[in-house]
Amino acid sequence: MSVERRSLAVTESMFLLALNDSSQAPSGFDAKRFQAAREQLDAKRLRMMAKVWPSLPKALGDDWRRQSRAVLRGVRRRGGEHALADGFLVAKSLGMQGPLPRELRIQMLLVRVRYRWCAGELVPHGQPAWLLDLISWSIEKLFALHSQTKARFGLSEGH
Repeated sequence: MSVERRSLAVTESMFLLALNDSSQAPSGFDAKRFQAAREQLDAKRLRMMAKVWPSLPKALGDDWRRQSRAVLRGVRRRGGEHALADGFLVAKSLGMQGPLPRELRIQMLLVRVRYRWCAGELVPHGQPAWLLDLISWSIEKLFALHSQTKARFGLSEGH
């Protein structure tokens, strides 16, 4: 590898690390452009999370972007199932503040059926996919039946 290529690789690495971990542009980069790139990445991260967790923006209301950014601020961007893991973290933090809406509780339970939280990552369980699908389907049907029963007998959310 030539000296120029090695230098470019180091510069790119510094830029990517700063996008993930720093609030400032690394030396040699335009601060405004760096901040614009960072904001675009954050917006994309939230859009992807909202696509995977549509109940999160509903649960958090108009302030969901700010609250989600606050939770994810110290969380490194990662590949793979990052939108699922990001939403899981935001939902967990929301659950610490009080009871979660039913739709969000169901989605959290379904994620916990398929994954375990290990060292800051969602790691798939080793069970066969058909078994996980059956468990997920059963949970969804039980919640639906529970909702129908409550509606039929006029019970409130707390019952």
